[in-house]
Amino acid sequence: MHTEQKEFSQLIYSIMKATYYLRLFTLLLLLPLYANAQTWSDMFNNQGFNGQVLSLYADTPNNVLYAGGQFTTVDGTTVNGIAKWDGTRWNAMGDGFGGSRPYVFWITKYKNDIYAAGSFSASGTDSMHGIAKWNGTKWEKIGGDLKFTTQNEYIAAMHEFNNELYVGGNFDTIGTNAIKNVAKWDGTKWSAVGTETDDVVLVINSHNNELYIGGYFVFAAPSGFQYRIAKLNGNKFETVGSKGLGDATQRWVVETLATYKGKLYAGGAFNVLESGTTQANHVAIWDGTKWSAAGAGVVGLNPPAIVPVRTMVVYNGLLYAGGGFVNAGQKSAYNIATWDGATWDNVHLGTNDVINAMAIYDGNIIMGGNFTTAGGQTHKYIVKFKPTTSVGKVKQEKVFTLYPNPVTNGSFTISTRDAAKDLNYKLYNLKGQQIAKGAVPLNGIISLAKKLPTGNYIINITSNQKDYGQQQISIKQ
Repeated sequence: MHTEQKEFSQLIYSIMKATYYLRLFTLLLLLPLYANAQTWSDMFNNQGFNGQVLSLYADTPNNVLYAGGQFTTVDGTTVNGIAKWDGTRWNAMGDGFGGSRPYVFWITKYKNDIYAAGSFSASGTDSMHGIAKWNGTKWEKIGGDLKFTTQNEYIAAMHEFNNELYVGGNFDTIGTNAIKNVAKWDGTKWSAVGTETDDVVLVINSHNNELYIGGYFVFAAPSGFQYRIAKLNGNKFETVGSKGLGDATQRWVVETLATYKGKLYAGGAFNVLESGTTQANHVAIWDGTKWSAAGAGVVGLNPPAIVPVRTMVVYNGLLYAGGGFVNAGQKSAYNIATWDGATWDNVHLGTNDVINAMAIYDGNIIMGGNFTTAGGQTHKYIVKFKPTTSVGKVKQEKVFTLYPNPVTNGSFTISTRDAAKDLNYKLYNLKGQQIAKGAVPLNGIISLAKKLPTGNYIINITSNQKDYGQQQISIKQ
């Protein structure tokens, strides 16, 4: 395998903004009229992070949220790749992490200690590679850590299972053991997990008391071909289905696993099921017997270079999928969408770039990624989101009209199908930036206060009681 193929961080930087906005413009022409009341808000004192968030972990019993990634400061405080929110403010955790690529890809708790994993090689003046434990004051090595042989090695995933901490990534040796890409730690020593994989492991999770791994691999000895996903059975990995997900034509990947309504969901970048002809656009469902597609799935900008689905969480009866995509269930959806077991839906305006991680904290979904706007407002790499409606979204009919469209003189009329008298509008450009807002007069005629460049925009209509959804509006000067 070429070194550059193993470079995990290429997944993060692969979205080119010019391509993103060009595709966004095209897909907004088909923007559907779905709406539900939702709230995007700053993640505390939103000077925000100064770089992207790659991992989140909510320590619910202690009401603490941890964030890791490729950043050095948050809200003006130096944190070096990892920070802790204590309910009031962000705090540094010792010296954080350093090295040539000091990224934190995963955070978890094991035996009441916080562990961080990634591609770092130091904390302050202390050398440590890929994984570290927080002792309450500083980061420390655990008995024999990852030994990097190239700068492209890292630990990307951790998961506690049967009182042992399982880790996956891109490595050949842990401690003095030759262990390839997946290993386990019992609090005292490292050991192999079943058999090695032939490529990177990016996610580890348990489902129905069984351990699953996902990643780039297409082979896990000795069982043979197991495309991108495998299940541990005793001391070996076995196939999930006949072959797994994707086929041999691309370097596809499984990057996230979640249990929803009793079934295992896999998300990532893959096109088919079981190396066959059944289409699956980057989300698949395992019912214990067979794989099936999650409806029409999601569509990214340029798969597989960009991972369309990078993270999933379950919240209020819905499965939320985040990543780098512009369409879900054949509806425009920008990097975040919901699935209710039958239907995909978008989330109001979404984000302007990739969502890497999500966690449930203090009754909200916390999202971290490479975005700088969410819901049309500025949110630097992290945002708090909470729907204000109950479980399940209701498809709304077209409840407002706009004419003329295109707008040629800066003035247009809004009409709703009911007698709402407290209408408000917000106008966004295609980057998700709010550029105008105001009340809709009783006659429905909106005259924009300033001349806007010719182009396409999004208008959202709300009242005190209702969200009327959004439409595209074209302005010509």
